[in-house]
Amino acid sequence: MSPKPAPGFPVHLPRKLAFCRDSAQRKAWVRGKLECGGEVTDVGMWLAGLDEPKELIRSLIRDGLRIITFRKTVLDASGERRTTLAWRLKGVETDAV
Repeated sequence: MSPKPAPGFPVHLPRKLAFCRDSAQRKAWVRGKLECGGEVTDVGMWLAGLDEPKELIRSLIRDGLRIITFRKTVLDASGERRTTLAWRLKGVETDAV
């Protein structure tokens, strides 16, 4: 069973970024995720099939979103700690390590 989308996430979009059909839908998905208080990481977007996550973020910034970049420590599949780039809207709190 797939998890429910976050409150405020656009219901017309797939629940996972990897299921988006084209670049416009991927951009809308990332925008929706950020606008409902979520965060996205470069590794997460890369694993979902985006070749240039930073370019997508730049285009959202050009569209007027106030996005901040930060580093986040995550565990990889082997249990190793890794640092990755992440993004969220300015003013949104996070529990990033």
